[in-house]
Amino acid sequence: MTGTRIAYDESSAVTGLSVAPRFQFVRPWQSLSMGGTVTRFPDDVWSIQGHFAGSTFLPALVGLHPEVSVRMLGTRHEDGGGSSDLAGALRFHWIRGTRGFWAGANGGRAWDGQAWHGTVAAEAGGWTRSGPGTLSLALSGTRLGSGLRFAESEAAYRVERGALELVAYGGFRHWLRPGDADAEGWGGASVAWWIGKQLALTATGGAYPADYAQGLPSGAYGSVGLRLATGRLTRGRQASEPLDLIIPPPGTARITLDRLAEGTARLVLNGVPGFRVEIMGDFTLWEPIPLAPLGGGRWSTVLPISEGIHRMNLRVDGGEWRVPPGLPSSDDEFGGSAGLLVVE
Repeated sequence: MTGTRIAYDESSAVTGLSVAPRFQFVRPWQSLSMGGTVTRFPDDVWSIQGHFAGSTFLPALVGLHPEVSVRMLGTRHEDGGGSSDLAGALRFHWIRGTRGFWAGANGGRAWDGQAWHGTVAAEAGGWTRSGPGTLSLALSGTRLGSGLRFAESEAAYRVERGALELVAYGGFRHWLRPGDADAEGWGGASVAWWIGKQLALTATGGAYPADYAQGLPSGAYGSVGLRLATGRLTRGRQASEPLDLIIPPPGTARITLDRLAEGTARLVLNGVPGFRVEIMGDFTLWEPIPLAPLGGGRWSTVLPISEGIHRMNLRVDGGEWRVPPGLPSSDDEFGGSAGLLVVE
């Protein structure tokens, strides 16, 4: 529940109370989000917004990860007016550990309260992770109906540090048709401070551009509120981020060992998306060993390994060596860290 203050262009600011239930289902290569916002303003003025979005990645194709996504948006007001936007997208992602690039296209139909319009757009972008933060950039060219053409650029930075989540974003729109239309810019930020596993204090503010597909004006907003959640999403995968860009998360690795014969075992690593995964440890004499892909983020190898506590690290797509997620870590005498694998 949030207290919200909104100022549409060419109108005075109003304050209301909003309730925004949301459901999100997130896996390493799929996501589903649905929800809505009900806002009530003074003088019995109210508005309802709803959304549904889904995305799935297909098997890799010549080194690229195809992604298919759909979205449905809609609004309704007390005067009976409303709008809607239905669209699908196909993107191809190039992913290497902590960075990636993508390109694709989207298209659909939108209702602006008076008529339906076709929309089509070409898009491209990239992202990179550094420490607890993810920086992303998206570029697009859009054709709306028969008369509107514009290009947009949008950047966002998301960081998670302990109980604090911060998202900052900004964008710019340049008109191609009509050529005399003024360029538009926007930006904003949101912060969430988790005071428990399921409760967070939130604050957001900024400006957003006009949505010509749905006939919605630009404006500025600010809100403070409480967020009640059944759980927190992992860093890097937040379906409600300003950019409509799905970034595969690091995942939570799980290592299993199956004894084959005395002194040997099959090691299986689960939940690690990528093109090449390697491990090294004291049981490999700290030489990198590539794992065989099993599909779905699963990797395997057979190696000699004795009972006891072993130290090991993991590398994805030629990136940095790191402690495998899900394993406890131990610092070494050189200032690095290694995961601790217990073999029984």
